[in-house]
Amino acid sequence: MTSEQPLGVQVGVADGLIHVHLSEMEALIISDLLQQVRHLLSLDQAAPTVRLRLGPEGLGLDEATPASTQESGAAPDPSVEELEALVGMRQGPMHPPTDPALARLLPDAYAEDSAASSDFRRFTEQDLRQHKTAQIDATLASLAPEQEDDQAGQQIPPDDLVHRYRQLHLLPEQAQAWLSALNDVRLVMGTRLQVSEDDDLLLWLDEQQQPTTPTQQGLQAQAMRAVYDYLTAIQEHLVEAVCALHDEVQKSGE
Repeated sequence: MTSEQPLGVQVGVADGLIHVHLSEMEALIISDLLQQVRHLLSLDQAAPTVRLRLGPEGLGLDEATPASTQESGAAPDPSVEELEALVGMRQGPMHPPTDPALARLLPDAYAEDSAASSDFRRFTEQDLRQHKTAQIDATLASLAPEQEDDQAGQQIPPDDLVHRYRQLHLLPEQAQAWLSALNDVRLVMGTRLQVSEDDDLLLWLDEQQQPTTPTQQGLQAQAMRAVYDYLTAIQEHLVEAVCALHDEVQKSGE
């Protein structure tokens, strides 16, 4: 097992698999965040802005001010629509989502060329949404507990969630799905929290604790930032494990 891993999570490599050991609480937090981002990816351009939220009842979606339903730009070219129908190509949106977090998941391809970005987005965004959703679904499937028939459907008492564990055994492609899905969760959380990779955690927490008596919103932000950094650490250890597994395969082939 690798050292200095977050909370109860342990990540290691053995027998051609990546083994992840984590508590039921951690599994539920990760699963719920993944489901929220999956929901976000299902929304269209005119959907309300959706915030990831941590609360006393667990994680949940919290809808903020509705985004603009107006799209600007030229109407689609009828000749292009005929070509799409002929060859089976699907037409998607031409403009980035108005929700900043969704726009982060589905960015413009060409920062300096809006016309090229619109054309590229029109033919690729739906496929990108489907790919990201498939990666999330694969991660959720690998997180599902292996239950005996007599335990199926039973709910674990809240006090036991931290002390009960799941042992996951990931194939390399499942680990890659984890990395992709966790990265998307972090992109959404980072956008909502307005943090970047270079932000200092202690400085950020100090800013959130002003004034002396923190608000509910401030406490919520602190909890979200803690989860954000926790997911970052898991992602780093998964990368190490994927690299270690790759090295093992390379050596065995020599």
